[in-house]
Amino acid sequence: MYEYKGKIKRIVDGDTIEVIIDLGFEVNITQVLRLNRIDAFETTLRNNTTPEQKILGIKGKEFLTGFLPENTKIVIRTEKNDKYDRYLAEVFFNNINVNDLMVKEGYAIYKTY
Repeated sequence: MYEYKGKIKRIVDGDTIEVIIDLGFEVNITQVLRLNRIDAFETTLRNNTTPEQKILGIKGKEFLTGFLPENTKIVIRTEKNDKYDRYLAEVFFNNINVNDLMVKEGYAIYKTY
């Protein structure tokens, strides 16, 4: 597992974020990260998403955008890539595990990848 500092570029949805990652020595990269261990509800009606789940998906994205606005500094612990070649990451803000917070707030469920 690797740990990096980064800052939020944008929230894609309730379990996917785009981050500017500090690699050290003034080297930064922009990367799309999937929040590890969770699955947020979809923001569109697809993959058997119900209208109620879509509403939760939209609210989850709004919650995460409010909790981690653009340029928020975070700590990232990455593990491995998922099937879409996104890094799976545990995200921390002020010592709060954002992945667990999304489940606690009801916007995601735990899932093994």
